[in-house]
This record gives sequence, structure tokens and C-alpha cells, in this order.
Amino acid sequence: MIAVSGVVVNNPPVVLVDFMNSNRDKGISLLESIRKAGVARFRPIMLTSLTTFGGLAPLMLEKSLQAQFLIPMAVSLAFGVMFATVISLVLVPRSIISSTTWKTCSPVYLAGTSQSGASSIRGRGGGSQL
Repeated sequence: MIAVSGVVVNNPPVVLVDFMNSNRDKGISLLESIRKAGVARFRPIMLTSLTTFGGLAPLMLEKSLQAQFLIPMAVSLAFGVMFATVISLVLVPRSIISSTTWKTCSPVYLAGTSQSGASSIRGRGGGSQL
């Protein structure tokens, strides 16, 4: 489990969020930057995960007695990386959208809106800082 979390933390979410943030710094909207990050980073993320899985495949398929105690570790690492990749490609962008939507509906944010309903708070996140 520690090995899976070490591999997962360094790969998909970091690359995806960094690309989203660089697009946001260029003035692109949140949804568009998430879409562009998903399109641009899907292939590198999947290739990294697939090569990790492929590198562990010979160990998972090994039949020798010496490798029997390593096979469970290889299986958990390989399938953990693939599962975390899929979750990262779906859950990370969705959680960013949800947290931004939640921030814009919070009472603190709504207190900073003008009478016409338009927000007087500007910035990347759209919410006020406490």
C-alpha cells in the first residue's frame, strides 16, 4: 500500500493539476482548463501507468518458488496503480469542480456579491479568503 501511494502521488494528480493551474494562469476558465488538461495529459498518464503495470507483469506471472512471496506485492502494486490512475483521471477533476461550486455557494462568498447578483470578488478560485 505504501508503494502504491508513493507511485500514485507522484504521477497522475500532480501532472493533471499542474497543467490545469498553468491554464488557469493564462486566463482560461476552470471547465475549459480541466478539459484541456484531461485531453493533453491523458496519454502521458496512461502510458506511465501501463508501463508500470507491464513492468510488473512478468513478476505476477512467475511460477518459481522463489517469486511466490513477491507475487502478492506485484499484483497489489500493479492493479493499485491502474485503479488509482482511473480514479485520478475522473475523481480529481470532479472534486475540483465540486469544491469550486461549493465555494461559490457558500455564505461567505454570497456575502461578497453585489445587489445585481454578480460577484464583486475576482480571482482564480472565485471565493473569498478567510
